[in-house]
Amino acid sequence: MVPGTKEPLHRLVDKDEQKKNRTRSIKECEKVWGDYSGTDLQCDEYPFASTKEGSAKGDNRLGPPDRRR
Repeated sequence: MVPGTKEPLHRLVDKDEQKKNRTRSIKECEKVWGDYSGTDLQCDEYPFASTKEGSAKGDNRLGPPDRRR
């Protein structure tokens, strides 16, 4: 289930936790794209890094990288 579809997302104000979310998202994007710096690719994230449901939650709700394409 996609976070935010049945319940609202929860704001996360802790900057360190936001950084953990963003770092985890970038790590997942690099698994798919490799080093994408210097390209037009963007690792936009949902749920956002500024929510408690962000990537660092670690529940692997997206499945393995080979199933995300």
